[in-house]
Amino acid sequence: MTSSPIRSFATATCLLALATAAPPHLFAQQSLPDDKILEGDWTVQGISAALDRLLADPGVSVVIAAGPIVGHIAATRGHLPKPVVAPYVVDQDYQNLPRAGEATGVANLVYIARPEAQDLAVFLEVTPFERPAVLISEPLAEAIDDLPERVREATSGLGLDLPKPAS
Repeated sequence: MTSSPIRSFATATCLLALATAAPPHLFAQQSLPDDKILEGDWTVQGISAALDRLLADPGVSVVIAAGPIVGHIAATRGHLPKPVVAPYVVDQDYQNLPRAGEATGVANLVYIARPEAQDLAVFLEVTPFERPAVLISEPLAEAIDDLPERVREATSGLGLDLPKPAS
């Protein structure tokens, strides 16, 4: 198998979903070694271990953290020995991600984020509602401390009645 400029993926989501969401030409001329495509078994520990493995692997030049959990873990761990791209963060404010101006302020880290509260405000303009249901997976809630409460705080100015998280 040949290597590509993008050497590996660490993911907490289904790679099939990533492949079908990406333009076909992105992967058409590239092949990734099977041992560089890791999944983290949907646990914070498993995802962290997969990320650690890729960051330590001398055959990996950049890690694409292709899921919201691994993106959060990578963005909040501090020092990164090689470039990490986290294209699927939930919200930089909800997650308390590092930020310095328009950049992350962390060497070797780039993430793609847009404020979810702004998306919700626009949605409210199009389709008014008062009591939304917010679904958060257990692994994501485990990875991001106090995520339900952060969502509640970030949307408090929208006049919504967010239900308390289920136990």
